[in-house]
Amino acid sequence: MKLKHALVLIAALTALLIGMIGCGGGGGSVGGDSGALFITDGLDGHDHVWVTMKKAVLTGASGNVTVFDEPSGKTFDLKSLRDGSGERYAFIGTIPNGTYTGITFTLDKTLTLFPAGSQNGLTRVFAGNNGSTVNLVLSFTSTQSVNRDQNLALDFDLASWTDDGVTVSGAPFLKEGQGHGLGDMERHEHNSRWGTVTDLRGNAPDQTFNLTRRGLTVAVVTNRDTDFRNSEPARPFQLENGKIVKVTGRYSVELGAIVADSIRIRSRSEEEEEPEVEGPVSNINAGAGTFTITIEEADHFQPLFATVDIITDEHTVFTSRTGLVVSPAEFFAGLVEGTELQAVGEYDPATNTITAIRVSYEDEEGGGNGGGGNTSGGNTTGGNNTGGNTTGGNNTGGNTTGGNNTGGNTTGG
Repeated sequence: MKLKHALVLIAALTALLIGMIGCGGGGGSVGGDSGALFITDGLDGHDHVWVTMKKAVLTGASGNVTVFDEPSGKTFDLKSLRDGSGERYAFIGTIPNGTYTGITFTLDKTLTLFPAGSQNGLTRVFAGNNGSTVNLVLSFTSTQSVNRDQNLALDFDLASWTDDGVTVSGAPFLKEGQGHGLGDMERHEHNSRWGTVTDLRGNAPDQTFNLTRRGLTVAVVTNRDTDFRNSEPARPFQLENGKIVKVTGRYSVELGAIVADSIRIRSRSEEEEEPEVEGPVSNINAGAGTFTITIEEADHFQPLFATVDIITDEHTVFTSRTGLVVSPAEFFAGLVEGTELQAVGEYDPATNTITAIRVSYEDEEGGGNGGGGNTSGGNTTGGNNTGGNTTGGNNTGGNTTGGNNTGGNTTGG
């Protein structure tokens, strides 16, 4: 998998360079002058720490700036943001060029902890919550400058969190990150997000565009390794300005953009915020149309167990490795234990099941040049919009500082 993603980045850089030469341009950024916000994690003893983020607002010299805004929430496993090699990063959003003195993260009041070795999650609430959400506030130890070459990484400091069996407190919840390895694309987690295509330019499959949602924008790069798909397989894929798409990929600090592994156009009846899981399968029962996924990634719900049972029915769409819609019999005939799948559908916490509207292979193959027709658009930028004030919160952090890093890495103080 690492070789595959390294090749994706090389292809993206090559396509970008060719495009710049052809246009007489210079520089290496698709995302303009903006920086980016990332979260990482400190060490602790849990296997998983699932939280739901709703908003992130930076305190700037010119006022507050919203960099993330998902009212229904986006799920993160904070524990996945650290491994034996150090920090891993989740991209949150682009940040306008400027100076900032602090940040407020608004999370759902509920979090789910998985102690080491446990298959069952423990539901807890954050200290200081208002009954539905909690604001985690960090005042920076010194003013942070953010620009194309200076990003911002913040550490959800799990080692400083305490659990009394009901409530989780932090002393602090957050601290400033060091930004080690931020320029290494392999240290970034996969990121999936919906948005509207704007400022599309280039010829498929080598294209760039802005992904815009709720006034916030991130640049996206596609290349021959990008898997282009339509949620309605009978309809041809055509990437166009105004299309609502789901982009999955990793953020490249060098490009200032998400390098897309896959792009899927939303169907006319599809919801953007349906629960979804990814991971290896087990307990395959082709006759009943069921299987179990060991959860590696989840969104739009907090897992209560290490696994979730998937139920398929006559409404489920089955997608092959090459993106073709197949019959249930064909899908299950090729399914073996350990295969990585993604399932999207309705989650029932009482039975720990997802009734799937769509199942597909996570390691999809054969996308690449299946992209749409040649479409050109305007220049791609990565600027954000400002947002309103977020108040509340109960804890402040800001203990750790870090030195300067090269390659577009974040400084922490």
